[in-house]
Amino acid sequence: MPKILIGISILLMTLSLVFGLLNTNKVKGLRNELVTTISARDMSERARGASEKKLKAKEAALATEQSKATAAEAKATTAEADLSKGQNEKAEFESKLQGSESQIAELQKRVADATVAGVPGSPEGVSPNEMKAMLDDSKQQLEAAEQEKAVLADKVKMAQDKVAEMEQDKKRRESG
Repeated sequence: MPKILIGISILLMTLSLVFGLLNTNKVKGLRNELVTTISARDMSERARGASEKKLKAKEAALATEQSKATAAEAKATTAEADLSKGQNEKAEFESKLQGSESQIAELQKRVADATVAGVPGSPEGVSPNEMKAMLDDSKQQLEAAEQEKAVLADKVKMAQDKVAEMEQDKKRRESG
């Protein structure tokens, strides 16, 4: 009987050794699987983080481009308004220049008439001093009108230059 007990105990110990080895292998397999799963999860989290970073960078670049486009549109609108204002100023200065030119022509005609009237045989009742005063007054008006004409001509020239520059800027923006 003791031999049977020893045989059964050796058999049971052998079985426990076999089950222990199988259990150890199973635990090692589970640990390896756990490590693989954890590393796969970490890699997917890193990949997701990188894609989110790229997405945020693209969104920021898009927002920057949109703000640049908005600024360019605002600048174009401002330039068009300035161009319109410059054209209006040019038209105003040209009308003033035409008015001054007609006034100069009228004053020149009056001066010519006054010099012709100053010839002997002029109407009676007008003294030579009065004629001279009228002539001097007409000359002063003529000089003032010519000065105003020169100033207005300069303003028209500046307005034309400004309008030309604005039109060139507008063409550059449309082509570029």
